[in-house]
Amino acid sequence: MSSQLTFPASSSSTLVEREHSNEEEDDDEEQEKSDSHLTHSKRYLGFIREIIGFVRSNQASLIPPEDARLLEDFGKDFSEDAQRLLICLWLRKSMKWHPVRRMKKLAGRLELDQERLKAVMSELCEDSRFAESQIQIDDALECLIVPQLQVIMGEPKQRPKRELVTRLKNDPRLYQLVYDTLESCIRIKMDIVRLLRRLILVYYHLNPLPPPLVPGSDDHAIANFEVKEGLWKHFGASRYRMRYEPFTHDYETLVKFELVNFPTPQKLRPTRVDNYLLIFDDVLDSVGTGQELPEPSAAVIAACRALNVAARHVLAGLVLERETIVSYSKLEKMNSDGRFNVVDHYTDVLRVFTERGVLFSDEANLDSLNRVKFKDLKVLAVKHKVSLRGIQVKTGSIKAFQEAFTQMRINSRCSIEDAVMRDVRAKLQEQRKRQLMLKPEAEQALEACITKYFRRHRISPSYIARRPFNDIRKQFITSEPFAIPYSDPIPISRSSQ
Repeated sequence: MSSQLTFPASSSSTLVEREHSNEEEDDDEEQEKSDSHLTHSKRYLGFIREIIGFVRSNQASLIPPEDARLLEDFGKDFSEDAQRLLICLWLRKSMKWHPVRRMKKLAGRLELDQERLKAVMSELCEDSRFAESQIQIDDALECLIVPQLQVIMGEPKQRPKRELVTRLKNDPRLYQLVYDTLESCIRIKMDIVRLLRRLILVYYHLNPLPPPLVPGSDDHAIANFEVKEGLWKHFGASRYRMRYEPFTHDYETLVKFELVNFPTPQKLRPTRVDNYLLIFDDVLDSVGTGQELPEPSAAVIAACRALNVAARHVLAGLVLERETIVSYSKLEKMNSDGRFNVVDHYTDVLRVFTERGVLFSDEANLDSLNRVKFKDLKVLAVKHKVSLRGIQVKTGSIKAFQEAFTQMRINSRCSIEDAVMRDVRAKLQEQRKRQLMLKPEAEQALEACITKYFRRHRISPSYIARRPFNDIRKQFITSEPFAIPYSDPIPISRSSQ
Protein backbone atom coordinates (compact mmCIF):
# COMPACT_ATOMS: atom_id res chain seq x y z
CA MET A 1 0.00 0.00 0.00
CA SER A 2 1.27 3.47 -0.83
CA SER A 3 2.32 5.63 2.06
CA GLN A 4 -0.22 8.20 3.21
CA LEU A 5 0.42 11.73 1.92
CA THR A 6 0.99 14.45 4.47
CA PHE A 7 -0.15 18.04 3.93
CA PRO A 8 -0.41 21.09 6.15
CA ALA A 9 -3.55 21.13 8.25
CA SER A 10 -6.25 23.54 7.13
CA SER A 11 -6.66 26.71 9.19
CA SER A 12 -8.09 30.21 8.90
CA SER A 13 -4.82 31.47 7.41
CA THR A 14 -4.09 30.84 3.76
CA LEU A 15 -1.51 28.40 2.49
CA VAL A 16 0.42 31.27 0.96
CA GLU A 17 0.71 32.98 4.34
CA ARG A 18 1.91 29.76 5.97
CA GLU A 19 4.46 29.17 3.22
CA HIS A 20 6.14 32.50 3.84
CA SER A 21 6.34 32.50 7.61
CA ASN A 22 9.78 33.22 9.06
CA GLU A 23 11.50 29.90 8.50
CA GLU A 24 15.21 29.40 7.98
CA GLU A 25 15.28 25.92 6.36
CA ASP A 26 19.05 25.94 6.49
CA ASP A 27 19.84 22.34 5.55
CA ASP A 28 18.79 19.93 2.85
CA GLU A 29 17.09 17.48 5.19
CA GLU A 30 14.70 20.09 6.54
CA GLN A 31 13.86 21.28 3.03
CA GLU A 32 13.11 17.76 1.80
CA LYS A 33 10.75 16.73 4.62
CA SER A 34 7.69 18.02 2.75
CA ASP A 35 8.44 16.06 -0.43
CA SER A 36 6.44 12.91 0.33
CA HIS A 37 4.10 13.78 -2.56
CA LEU A 38 6.95 12.94 -4.94
CA THR A 39 5.96 9.28 -4.57
CA HIS A 40 3.00 10.16 -6.78
CA SER A 41 4.61 12.81 -9.01
CA LYS A 42 3.49 11.09 -12.23
CA ARG A 43 -0.03 10.70 -10.87
CA TYR A 44 -0.14 14.36 -9.86
CA LEU A 45 0.90 15.43 -13.35
CA GLY A 46 -1.72 13.12 -14.84
CA PHE A 47 -4.37 14.53 -12.51
CA ILE A 48 -3.43 18.12 -13.39
CA ARG A 49 -3.83 17.23 -17.06
CA GLU A 50 -7.24 15.74 -16.24
CA ILE A 51 -8.25 18.95 -14.44
CA ILE A 52 -7.11 21.13 -17.35
CA GLY A 53 -9.01 19.01 -19.86
CA PHE A 54 -12.14 18.95 -17.72
CA VAL A 55 -12.31 22.73 -17.21
CA ARG A 56 -11.55 23.43 -20.87
CA SER A 57 -14.38 21.10 -21.91
CA ASN A 58 -16.98 22.10 -19.33
CA GLN A 59 -16.14 25.68 -18.29
CA ALA A 60 -14.29 27.13 -21.30
CA SER A 61 -15.55 30.65 -20.52
CA LEU A 62 -13.39 30.62 -17.36
CA ILE A 63 -10.21 30.27 -19.41
CA PRO A 64 -9.41 33.43 -21.42
CA PRO A 65 -7.36 33.11 -24.63
CA GLU A 66 -4.05 33.97 -22.96
CA ASP A 67 -4.53 31.29 -20.29
CA ALA A 68 -5.63 28.75 -22.90
CA ARG A 69 -2.50 29.45 -24.92
CA LEU A 70 -0.34 29.09 -21.80
CA LEU A 71 -1.89 25.73 -20.87
CA GLU A 72 -1.43 24.45 -24.38
CA ASP A 73 2.22 25.51 -24.39
CA PHE A 74 2.79 23.83 -21.02
CA GLY A 75 1.79 20.45 -22.42
CA LYS A 76 3.43 20.96 -25.82
CA ASP A 77 6.69 22.84 -25.27
CA PHE A 78 8.09 21.17 -22.14
CA SER A 79 9.55 17.70 -21.69
CA GLU A 80 7.91 15.24 -19.31
CA ASP A 81 10.73 15.84 -16.80
CA ALA A 82 10.16 19.61 -16.93
CA GLN A 83 6.41 19.23 -16.42
CA ARG A 84 6.92 16.92 -13.43
CA LEU A 85 9.48 19.24 -11.86
CA LEU A 86 7.20 22.26 -12.23
CA ILE A 87 4.29 20.42 -10.60
CA CYS A 88 6.50 19.19 -7.74
CA LEU A 89 7.87 22.68 -7.04
CA TRP A 90 4.36 24.07 -7.32
CA LEU A 91 3.17 21.60 -4.68
CA ARG A 92 6.24 21.96 -2.49
CA LYS A 93 6.68 25.69 -1.87
CA SER A 94 5.02 27.33 -4.79
CA MET A 95 6.37 30.87 -4.45
CA LYS A 96 9.74 30.26 -2.83
CA TRP A 97 13.13 30.20 -4.49
CA HIS A 98 14.60 26.72 -4.91
CA PRO A 99 18.42 26.57 -5.08
CA VAL A 100 19.74 23.52 -6.90
CA ARG A 101 21.54 22.36 -3.73
CA ARG A 102 18.18 21.98 -1.95
CA MET A 103 16.76 19.75 -4.65
CA LYS A 104 19.13 16.78 -4.43
CA LYS A 105 16.57 14.39 -2.98
CA LEU A 106 13.86 15.77 -5.21
CA ALA A 107 16.05 15.07 -8.23
CA GLY A 108 16.74 11.55 -7.00
CA ARG A 109 13.06 10.75 -6.60
CA LEU A 110 12.38 12.16 -10.06
CA GLU A 111 15.29 10.05 -11.38
CA LEU A 112 17.27 13.10 -12.51
CA ASP A 113 21.01 13.38 -12.06
CA GLN A 114 22.53 16.77 -11.22
CA GLU A 115 23.23 17.76 -14.82
CA ARG A 116 19.77 16.73 -15.99
CA LEU A 117 18.19 18.64 -13.10
CA LYS A 118 20.02 21.83 -14.11
CA ALA A 119 19.02 21.30 -17.73
CA VAL A 120 15.35 20.88 -16.76
CA MET A 121 15.50 24.01 -14.59
CA SER A 122 16.92 25.95 -17.53
CA GLU A 123 14.22 24.53 -19.80
CA LEU A 124 11.47 25.84 -17.52
CA CYS A 125 13.10 29.25 -17.14
CA GLU A 126 13.47 29.73 -20.90
CA ASP A 127 9.78 30.64 -20.98
CA SER A 128 9.36 33.63 -18.66
CA ARG A 129 5.66 32.87 -18.24
CA PHE A 130 6.35 29.71 -16.24
CA ALA A 131 9.49 30.11 -14.14
CA GLU A 132 12.35 32.50 -13.43
CA SER A 133 16.00 32.14 -12.49
CA GLN A 134 17.04 35.80 -12.03
CA ILE A 135 17.03 36.20 -8.26
CA GLN A 136 17.40 39.46 -6.35
CA ILE A 137 20.31 39.80 -3.96
CA ASP A 138 18.06 39.85 -0.86
CA ASP A 139 16.48 36.52 -1.81
CA ALA A 140 19.84 35.05 -2.85
CA LEU A 141 21.30 35.81 0.58
CA GLU A 142 18.32 34.22 2.31
CA CYS A 143 18.83 31.03 0.28
CA LEU A 144 22.39 30.57 1.56
CA ILE A 145 23.22 28.83 4.82
CA VAL A 146 25.45 30.27 7.54
CA PRO A 147 28.65 28.35 6.60
CA GLN A 148 28.35 29.59 3.01
CA LEU A 149 27.89 33.19 4.18
CA GLN A 150 30.93 32.85 6.44
CA VAL A 151 33.12 31.60 3.57
CA ILE A 152 32.03 34.47 1.30
CA MET A 153 32.87 37.04 3.97
CA GLY A 154 36.00 35.29 5.22
CA GLU A 155 34.42 35.27 8.65
CA PRO A 156 35.86 32.46 10.82
CA LYS A 157 33.63 33.15 13.81
CA GLN A 158 30.06 31.87 13.65
CA ARG A 159 27.52 34.66 13.82
CA PRO A 160 23.73 34.88 13.51
CA LYS A 161 22.52 34.57 9.93
CA ARG A 162 20.66 37.87 10.08
CA GLU A 163 23.85 39.70 11.01
CA LEU A 164 25.82 38.07 8.18
CA VAL A 165 23.08 38.82 5.64
CA THR A 166 22.93 42.47 6.66
CA ARG A 167 26.69 42.92 6.40
CA LEU A 168 26.87 41.16 3.03
CA LYS A 169 23.99 43.15 1.60
CA ASN A 170 25.87 46.34 2.37
CA ASP A 171 28.95 45.21 0.40
CA PRO A 172 28.08 45.03 -3.35
CA ARG A 173 31.64 43.89 -4.12
CA LEU A 174 30.71 40.44 -2.77
CA TYR A 175 27.47 40.03 -4.74
CA GLN A 176 29.09 37.98 -7.50
CA LEU A 177 30.48 35.56 -4.92
CA VAL A 178 26.97 35.19 -3.54
CA TYR A 179 25.61 34.21 -6.95
CA ASP A 180 28.55 31.90 -7.66
CA THR A 181 27.96 30.13 -4.35
CA LEU A 182 24.21 29.89 -4.88
CA GLU A 183 24.56 28.46 -8.42
CA SER A 184 21.33 27.69 -10.25
CA CYS A 185 17.98 28.45 -8.66
CA ILE A 186 14.38 28.56 -9.81
CA ARG A 187 11.02 29.99 -8.76
CA ILE A 188 7.64 29.20 -10.28
CA LYS A 189 5.90 32.32 -11.56
CA MET A 190 3.03 33.54 -9.44
CA ASP A 191 0.64 33.65 -12.37
CA ILE A 192 1.10 29.92 -12.98
CA VAL A 193 0.40 29.24 -9.32
CA ARG A 194 -2.81 31.26 -9.52
CA LEU A 195 -3.96 29.81 -12.84
CA LEU A 196 -3.58 26.20 -11.71
CA ARG A 197 -5.25 27.03 -8.39
CA ARG A 198 -8.23 28.57 -10.19
CA LEU A 199 -8.61 25.44 -12.31
CA ILE A 200 -8.46 23.24 -9.21
CA LEU A 201 -11.15 25.30 -7.47
CA VAL A 202 -13.41 24.98 -10.50
CA TYR A 203 -12.75 21.25 -10.79
CA TYR A 204 -13.61 20.51 -7.16
CA HIS A 205 -16.64 22.77 -7.38
CA LEU A 206 -18.06 20.48 -10.07
CA ASN A 207 -16.47 17.25 -8.80
CA PRO A 208 -16.72 17.03 -5.00
CA LEU A 209 -14.15 14.88 -3.24
CA PRO A 210 -15.46 11.29 -3.04
CA PRO A 211 -15.75 9.53 0.34
CA PRO A 212 -12.71 7.64 1.65
CA LEU A 213 -12.14 4.22 0.15
CA VAL A 214 -13.27 1.13 1.97
CA PRO A 215 -10.66 -1.22 3.45
CA GLY A 216 -9.27 -3.69 0.97
CA SER A 217 -9.19 -1.34 -2.00
CA ASP A 218 -6.35 -1.96 -4.45
CA ASP A 219 -3.19 0.13 -4.41
CA HIS A 220 -4.06 1.89 -7.68
CA ALA A 221 -7.38 3.17 -6.35
CA ILE A 222 -5.78 4.23 -3.05
CA ALA A 223 -3.01 6.13 -4.81
CA ASN A 224 -5.49 7.98 -7.02
CA PHE A 225 -7.60 8.92 -4.00
CA GLU A 226 -4.52 10.16 -2.13
CA VAL A 227 -3.66 12.44 -5.05
CA LYS A 228 -7.17 13.91 -5.25
CA GLU A 229 -7.40 14.33 -1.50
CA GLY A 230 -3.88 15.76 -1.41
CA LEU A 231 -4.68 18.59 -3.80
CA TRP A 232 -7.94 19.23 -1.98
CA LYS A 233 -6.12 19.73 1.32
CA HIS A 234 -3.03 21.37 -0.10
CA PHE A 235 -4.98 24.34 -1.42
CA GLY A 236 -7.32 24.57 1.52
CA ALA A 237 -10.35 23.71 -0.60
CA SER A 238 -11.90 22.05 2.44
CA ARG A 239 -12.38 25.50 3.98
CA TYR A 240 -15.00 26.43 1.40
CA ARG A 241 -18.49 25.22 0.70
CA MET A 242 -17.42 24.34 -2.79
CA ARG A 243 -20.88 23.60 -4.18
CA TYR A 244 -22.25 26.99 -3.13
CA GLU A 245 -19.43 29.39 -3.92
CA PRO A 246 -20.25 31.72 -6.87
CA PHE A 247 -16.80 31.68 -8.50
CA THR A 248 -17.87 29.67 -11.57
CA HIS A 249 -20.33 32.38 -12.70
CA ASP A 250 -17.74 34.18 -14.82
CA TYR A 251 -14.00 34.73 -15.15
CA GLU A 252 -13.96 37.99 -13.19
CA THR A 253 -15.70 36.38 -10.21
CA LEU A 254 -13.29 33.44 -10.27
CA VAL A 255 -10.23 35.70 -10.34
CA LYS A 256 -11.59 37.84 -7.51
CA PHE A 257 -12.44 34.79 -5.38
CA GLU A 258 -8.93 33.37 -5.80
CA LEU A 259 -7.21 36.69 -5.11
CA VAL A 260 -9.28 37.39 -2.00
CA ASN A 261 -8.90 33.91 -0.50
CA PHE A 262 -5.25 33.42 -1.47
CA PRO A 263 -3.73 36.90 -1.17
CA THR A 264 -0.13 37.46 -2.18
CA PRO A 265 2.16 38.19 0.78
CA GLN A 266 3.35 41.80 0.80
CA LYS A 267 6.95 40.65 0.37
CA LEU A 268 6.11 38.91 -2.92
CA ARG A 269 3.75 41.41 -4.48
CA PRO A 270 5.17 42.27 -7.88
CA THR A 271 6.21 45.82 -8.62
CA ARG A 272 5.78 47.76 -11.82
CA VAL A 273 9.42 47.14 -12.68
CA ASP A 274 8.88 43.37 -12.66
CA ASN A 275 6.29 43.77 -15.41
CA TYR A 276 7.77 46.50 -17.60
CA LEU A 277 9.37 44.15 -20.10
CA LEU A 278 6.38 41.80 -20.32
CA ILE A 279 4.01 44.68 -21.07
CA PHE A 280 6.39 46.39 -23.50
CA ASP A 281 7.00 43.16 -25.44
CA ASP A 282 3.24 42.65 -25.65
CA VAL A 283 2.91 46.17 -27.06
CA LEU A 284 5.52 45.42 -29.72
CA ASP A 285 3.80 42.12 -30.57
CA SER A 286 0.41 43.78 -30.81
CA VAL A 287 1.31 46.24 -33.56
CA GLY A 288 1.50 45.31 -37.23
CA THR A 289 4.65 44.56 -39.17
CA GLY A 290 6.90 47.43 -40.22
CA GLN A 291 5.46 47.51 -43.73
CA GLU A 292 1.96 48.18 -42.37
CA LEU A 293 2.97 51.11 -40.16
CA PRO A 294 3.41 54.70 -41.33
CA GLU A 295 6.76 56.37 -40.91
CA PRO A 296 8.34 57.22 -38.55
CA SER A 297 6.41 54.68 -36.44
CA ALA A 298 7.62 51.76 -38.56
CA ALA A 299 11.26 52.69 -38.00
CA VAL A 300 10.71 53.21 -34.27
CA ILE A 301 9.01 49.83 -33.77
CA ALA A 302 11.65 48.07 -35.87
CA ALA A 303 14.41 49.66 -33.77
CA CYS A 304 12.69 48.60 -30.54
CA ARG A 305 12.34 45.01 -31.73
CA ALA A 306 16.05 44.91 -32.60
CA LEU A 307 17.16 45.88 -29.06
CA ASN A 308 18.64 43.26 -26.77
CA VAL A 309 16.80 42.29 -23.59
CA ALA A 310 18.66 44.68 -21.25
CA ALA A 311 18.13 47.68 -23.53
CA ARG A 312 14.50 46.75 -24.15
CA HIS A 313 13.88 46.49 -20.41
CA VAL A 314 15.32 49.96 -19.83
CA LEU A 315 13.29 51.45 -22.68
CA ALA A 316 10.16 49.73 -21.35
CA GLY A 317 10.61 51.41 -17.97
CA LEU A 318 11.12 54.79 -19.58
CA VAL A 319 8.09 54.82 -21.84
CA LEU A 320 5.73 53.13 -19.36
CA GLU A 321 6.68 55.70 -16.73
CA ARG A 322 6.46 58.45 -19.36
CA GLU A 323 10.05 59.50 -18.88
CA THR A 324 12.44 60.53 -21.64
CA ILE A 325 15.95 60.52 -20.11
CA VAL A 326 18.11 57.44 -19.67
CA SER A 327 21.16 57.75 -17.43
CA TYR A 328 23.30 55.75 -15.06
CA SER A 329 21.10 56.72 -12.09
CA LYS A 330 18.03 55.63 -14.05
CA LEU A 331 19.60 52.24 -14.69
CA GLU A 332 20.31 51.91 -10.97
CA LYS A 333 16.69 52.73 -10.18
CA MET A 334 15.49 50.13 -12.68
CA ASN A 335 17.78 47.45 -11.32
CA SER A 336 14.89 45.00 -10.98
CA ASP A 337 16.83 41.79 -10.37
CA GLY A 338 20.06 40.89 -8.65
CA ARG A 339 21.78 39.64 -11.82
CA PHE A 340 21.40 42.90 -13.76
CA ASN A 341 24.69 44.57 -12.90
CA VAL A 342 24.31 48.23 -13.83
CA VAL A 343 28.07 48.76 -13.87
CA ASP A 344 28.58 46.03 -16.47
CA HIS A 345 25.51 46.84 -18.56
CA TYR A 346 25.66 50.63 -18.47
CA THR A 347 28.05 51.09 -21.40
CA ASP A 348 26.39 48.37 -23.43
CA VAL A 349 22.86 49.74 -23.01
CA LEU A 350 23.86 53.26 -24.05
CA ARG A 351 25.88 51.91 -26.95
CA VAL A 352 22.86 49.97 -28.21
CA PHE A 353 20.67 53.06 -27.85
CA THR A 354 23.08 55.29 -29.74
CA GLU A 355 23.32 52.73 -32.54
CA ARG A 356 19.54 52.94 -32.91
CA GLY A 357 19.63 56.59 -33.90
CA VAL A 358 15.91 56.74 -34.51
CA LEU A 359 15.25 56.26 -30.77
CA PHE A 360 17.70 58.40 -28.81
CA SER A 361 19.98 61.39 -29.11
CA ASP A 362 22.47 62.92 -26.72
CA GLU A 363 21.32 65.77 -24.52
CA ALA A 364 21.98 69.37 -25.60
CA ASN A 365 25.65 70.31 -25.83
CA LEU A 366 25.34 72.97 -23.14
CA ASP A 367 23.83 70.44 -20.71
CA SER A 368 26.69 68.01 -21.35
CA LEU A 369 29.32 70.71 -20.83
CA ASN A 370 27.73 71.70 -17.55
CA ARG A 371 28.12 68.16 -16.19
CA VAL A 372 31.81 67.81 -17.06
CA LYS A 373 34.23 68.62 -14.27
CA PHE A 374 36.14 71.91 -14.51
CA LYS A 375 39.50 70.12 -14.50
CA ASP A 376 38.38 67.97 -17.44
CA LEU A 377 37.29 71.06 -19.37
CA LYS A 378 40.81 72.48 -18.89
CA VAL A 379 42.32 69.31 -20.38
CA LEU A 380 39.92 69.46 -23.34
CA ALA A 381 40.73 73.14 -23.86
CA VAL A 382 44.44 72.35 -24.21
CA LYS A 383 43.73 69.46 -26.60
CA HIS A 384 41.45 71.47 -28.87
CA LYS A 385 43.31 74.80 -28.55
CA VAL A 386 40.49 76.65 -26.82
CA SER A 387 41.89 79.56 -24.82
CA LEU A 388 40.94 79.70 -21.13
CA ARG A 389 43.50 82.35 -20.20
CA GLY A 390 42.46 84.18 -17.06
CA ILE A 391 39.34 82.03 -16.55
CA GLN A 392 39.06 80.66 -13.01
CA VAL A 393 35.47 79.38 -12.90
CA LYS A 394 33.59 76.68 -14.76
CA THR A 395 30.91 78.96 -16.19
CA GLY A 396 33.59 81.06 -17.86
CA SER A 397 35.20 78.01 -19.45
CA ILE A 398 31.86 76.89 -20.86
CA LYS A 399 31.34 80.32 -22.47
CA ALA A 400 34.81 80.05 -23.98
CA PHE A 401 33.92 76.69 -25.52
CA GLN A 402 30.65 78.07 -26.89
CA GLU A 403 32.51 80.93 -28.55
CA ALA A 404 35.02 78.50 -30.03
CA PHE A 405 32.18 76.43 -31.47
CA THR A 406 31.27 79.35 -33.75
CA GLN A 407 34.72 79.36 -35.35
CA MET A 408 35.75 77.47 -38.47
CA ARG A 409 38.79 75.21 -38.47
CA ILE A 410 40.84 75.14 -41.66
CA ASN A 411 41.65 71.74 -43.22
CA SER A 412 39.63 69.79 -40.67
CA ARG A 413 37.18 66.98 -41.30
CA CYS A 414 34.94 68.07 -38.41
CA SER A 415 34.12 71.29 -36.65
CA ILE A 416 35.57 72.32 -33.30
CA GLU A 417 32.15 71.69 -31.77
CA ASP A 418 31.93 68.12 -33.10
CA ALA A 419 35.46 67.28 -31.98
CA VAL A 420 35.00 68.73 -28.48
CA MET A 421 31.59 67.18 -27.90
CA ARG A 422 32.84 63.75 -28.98
CA ASP A 423 35.45 63.94 -26.22
CA VAL A 424 32.95 65.41 -23.74
CA ARG A 425 30.56 62.50 -24.23
CA ALA A 426 33.38 59.98 -24.00
CA LYS A 427 34.40 61.52 -20.67
CA LEU A 428 30.81 61.51 -19.39
CA GLN A 429 30.44 57.87 -20.39
CA GLU A 430 33.72 57.00 -18.65
CA GLN A 431 32.42 58.70 -15.49
CA ARG A 432 28.94 57.15 -15.93
CA LYS A 433 27.34 60.57 -16.27
CA ARG A 434 26.21 60.42 -19.88
CA GLN A 435 22.51 60.98 -20.57
CA LEU A 436 20.47 60.15 -23.63
CA MET A 437 17.12 61.68 -24.58
CA LEU A 438 14.25 59.81 -26.18
CA LYS A 439 13.51 61.56 -29.47
CA PRO A 440 10.10 63.29 -29.65
CA GLU A 441 9.01 61.30 -32.71
CA ALA A 442 9.93 58.02 -30.96
CA GLU A 443 8.10 59.11 -27.82
CA GLN A 444 4.96 59.94 -29.80
CA ALA A 445 5.02 56.69 -31.80
CA LEU A 446 5.43 54.53 -28.68
CA GLU A 447 2.82 56.52 -26.77
CA ALA A 448 0.29 55.85 -29.54
CA CYS A 449 1.09 52.11 -29.63
CA ILE A 450 0.90 51.76 -25.83
CA THR A 451 -2.40 53.62 -25.63
CA LYS A 452 -3.87 51.45 -28.37
CA TYR A 453 -2.64 48.32 -26.57
CA PHE A 454 -4.26 49.31 -23.28
CA ARG A 455 -7.54 50.13 -25.03
CA ARG A 456 -7.54 46.58 -26.36
CA HIS A 457 -6.56 45.07 -22.99
CA ARG A 458 -8.94 45.98 -20.21
CA ILE A 459 -7.74 43.01 -18.15
CA SER A 460 -4.12 41.93 -17.71
CA PRO A 461 -2.98 38.77 -19.50
CA SER A 462 -2.35 35.86 -17.14
CA TYR A 463 1.43 36.19 -17.30
CA ILE A 464 1.38 39.86 -16.21
CA ALA A 465 0.61 40.80 -12.62
CA ARG A 466 -2.80 42.40 -12.42
CA ARG A 467 -2.23 45.26 -9.97
CA PRO A 468 0.90 46.69 -11.65
CA PHE A 469 -0.79 46.25 -15.05
CA ASN A 470 -3.79 48.28 -13.89
CA ASP A 471 -1.59 50.95 -12.28
CA ILE A 472 0.35 51.48 -15.51
CA ARG A 473 -2.78 51.29 -17.65
CA LYS A 474 -4.38 54.17 -15.70
CA GLN A 475 -1.56 56.46 -16.83
CA PHE A 476 -2.49 55.94 -20.47
CA ILE A 477 -6.26 55.37 -20.34
CA THR A 478 -8.35 57.97 -18.53
CA SER A 479 -11.68 56.87 -20.02
CA GLU A 480 -13.10 53.81 -21.78
CA PRO A 481 -15.19 55.08 -24.71
CA PHE A 482 -13.56 52.84 -27.29
CA ALA A 483 -12.49 49.83 -25.19
CA ILE A 484 -12.44 46.51 -27.03
CA PRO A 485 -13.67 43.38 -25.20
CA TYR A 486 -11.07 41.29 -23.39
CA SER A 487 -11.78 38.25 -25.57
CA ASP A 488 -10.25 39.99 -28.60
CA PRO A 489 -6.98 38.06 -29.00
CA ILE A 490 -3.64 39.63 -29.78
CA PRO A 491 -0.74 37.51 -31.07
CA ILE A 492 1.82 36.89 -28.36
CA SER A 493 5.43 35.92 -28.92
CA ARG A 494 7.59 35.06 -25.94
CA SER A 495 10.85 34.69 -27.82
CA SER A 496 13.83 36.15 -25.98
CA GLN A 497 17.22 37.20 -27.08
